[in-house]
Formats: sequence, structure tokens, C-alpha cells
Amino acid sequence: MITKQHIISLAEDFLKDSDKFIVDVNVLPGNKIEVFIDASGGLSIADCVNLSRHIEGSLDRDQEDFSLEVSSPGATEPFKVIGQFKKYTGSQVEAHTLDGQSYKGKLLAADDDGITIETSRRENKAVGKGKQTVIENITLTYKQLKETKSVLPF
Repeated sequence: MITKQHIISLAEDFLKDSDKFIVDVNVLPGNKIEVFIDASGGLSIADCVNLSRHIEGSLDRDQEDFSLEVSSPGATEPFKVIGQFKKYTGSQVEAHTLDGQSYKGKLLAADDDGITIETSRRENKAVGKGKQTVIENITLTYKQLKETKSVLPF
């Protein structure tokens, strides 16, 4: 039986000493294997092909048939691992917390504990007419986050 942990082990072995990292691995019924990877410096099709060949070469089709897909997680998918948060530092993100709050802004920092997002909002001036922009840095732990995604610039 092909296990998720075995696929993770094969992928980690191949990706060590590179800027690439595993985002997710699924082993679905019928031995359909899905491996999602990313890289802090960008991911190419060749990177996915090379990992696919490594995994396929490490499994025995005569013993157990399988299908294998290796790809990036996609630009609109929520972040799943800390490496994705670090990769998107400096980019626009939208974060939703478990308590129902939403924050949209620039991801300033990501470390092993959480993230900091720079948000801005318009408020009435304390004195006089008009509005002013208020910039605020919000720090959230990963445990507080329900979902965080990259905001694509259009």
C-alpha cells in the first residue's frame, strides 16, 4: 500500500538542500497521488517533472499501480505551510481569523510563530473635515488563522 508518509519521505529526500518545499501530499483511492510543492525562488515545470520522475522511479508499478501528479498549489489556494507565508512576504494577502476577522494588506513578516500584516483604512480626521489614511500592523499567530491567500493584482 502506498502511504502519504512514504511519498512525503521520497519528496523530502529529493528536495533537501534546495529552496523547494512540500505544501501538501494526498494519496487518494485508486492510488492517485497528488504532490504539491513550492519554492521560495519560484517553481518551474522542470522542477515538478524532476520530482515526479524521482517518486515514480522509487515506486514499483509491478507491485502496485498508481497515478502521480506533481504541481504547484496554485495562486488562489490558501497557504498551508510556513514556507508559503515566507515566500509571499512583501506581497498583498488576505487573512481570515478563526474569530471572524478579516485583514487585507501587505505581508510584512512571517516566522515560525506567526505573521505581521500592514493594513490601511480611511478614517475621519480628529480635527477638521476630510479623511486620513491610518496604517496599522496586525500580528497574528498561525493558531489564530483560519485561511490566508495571496491577493492577485489585477
